[in-house]
Amino acid sequence: MKTTFVVSAMLAGLAMASPAQQHPKGTCQVNADCKPNEHCNQAGSCVLNKVTRNAPLAKLNQACHINEDCVKDLLCVKDICSPAKDKRDAPLAHLNQACKANGDCVKGLVCEKDTCIAPKEKRDLDQPCHIAGDCVKGLVCGQDDTCIAPKDKRELGQHCKASGDCVKDLVCEKDTCLVPKNKRSDSKADSPLGQPCHSTGDCEEGLACEKDTCIAPKDKRSNSKSQIDQPCKVNGDCVKGLTCNPDNNTCVAPKDQKRGDVSFSLYSNSRLN
Repeated sequence: MKTTFVVSAMLAGLAMASPAQQHPKGTCQVNADCKPNEHCNQAGSCVLNKVTRNAPLAKLNQACHINEDCVKDLLCVKDICSPAKDKRDAPLAHLNQACKANGDCVKGLVCEKDTCIAPKEKRDLDQPCHIAGDCVKGLVCGQDDTCIAPKDKRELGQHCKASGDCVKDLVCEKDTCLVPKNKRSDSKADSPLGQPCHSTGDCEEGLACEKDTCIAPKDKRSNSKSQIDQPCKVNGDCVKGLTCNPDNNTCVAPKDQKRGDVSFSLYSNSRLN
């Protein structure tokens, strides 16, 4: 009986002296050292789990204890919600990732409430956008990525971000309003001498586009012939295809085809006489 008591006392003493069983109040090494509703944080302290402390999810750079304390796509690093390592160097945020502005998100997403999301509806005036298609009808996406009311639709050769920024029958290519490629060959018939153009391909064969107007190429011009809007006295003073406007004595593209060469030649002859 005495021997049994001595052995029991020795075992109890060893148990009390064991380092594995000694944990000062409030300190821990693993979650198992804490109460069922607590976990061991990086500072070695037992803290309440989020489900019992009823706190909202922490956003970027806000305090945290575990990853579950942070919003989606953030991790708790040194008690601060931070981007995951494999995403910190990413140039743009993807769907549901953290952001501060539209520019932080990949194309087609907008930043709302610090999260990249897909636009659910067409954006109204002054709302964020990436392309004109993000905005309601009649608005365009401005250079600051905000839906704005266009002062005017962009004309041929003017800057644009999407085809919706351009006037009817033009498309936006390389940030410039242009005639669609499939219609450019047809447009030659509509761009004779003196007519508007954006490139030489818009003009009739044998003409070149200079200063947004179809004119005769330099190597085919006669020094004695006047170009469009240059002074003249008779039709013969102008390059081929232009006539001399008697109202202001300048070379113009004939607008009224009903006035034939006969009437102009009679006028020219009378001026010569």
